[in-house]
Amino acid sequence: MNEFWLLFLDELRHFSRTRFFVWVCVLVPLLTVSYPFIYFGDSDATIQMTSLLVNLCQIGCIIAGCNLIASLVHDIDKRTFVPFLVRPVSVFSALVSRQAAMVASIFCIIALSIITAKALLASFFSGAITDNSFMYLSLVVLAQIVMSAGIGAILGVTQSSAATGMLAFIFLNNMVTMCLFFFSDTFLVAWLGGKLQGGLAMLFISIVAAAAISVPASKKLKEKVL
Repeated sequence: MNEFWLLFLDELRHFSRTRFFVWVCVLVPLLTVSYPFIYFGDSDATIQMTSLLVNLCQIGCIIAGCNLIASLVHDIDKRTFVPFLVRPVSVFSALVSRQAAMVASIFCIIALSIITAKALLASFFSGAITDNSFMYLSLVVLAQIVMSAGIGAILGVTQSSAATGMLAFIFLNNMVTMCLFFFSDTFLVAWLGGKLQGGLAMLFISIVAAAAISVPASKKLKEKVL
């Protein structure tokens, strides 16, 4: 477990130095601050919050997912994962630590933007954003980021070209995140009797699905390294 956290912190430091991370740090806060001035539609604050979070999540997930794919393809070509075959740390731990670093960094940036957006949208649009709705939307965003990490991992180890993997990721990620939000908002909330319960269930499903994807991805990664 200690080795995993060391890998996680190392991946976090590495990701924070990439151009992808800079783009997330610039685009997500910029869209958050400018959103009340550029969007002309429904005046309800909760609807505006949902629309903003969908856009923020798409931007964050696409940039981070493309970075994950590019880094995996590069490291496979450079055989960076070879030392993990003889070390006590498994290839699976190395892959999951990279995914976890992506999820943590992107969610932290979006979470700060969400807090800012809540105050801004409440000032510019009518209606109050309830804490229940706020928590539900935050959980759904986190669930979508987790799923994006799983999709990015499997594409990163199966595609020989980073460009091909990125194009496939953009398509698959958009489809999956839209389905996740629709499934959560339409079915889980009704079945479980509350938005918070629906959001937690969606997060749990995403974690299980991402973990299930990461197992064959790590096996494929190990085969490529060998």
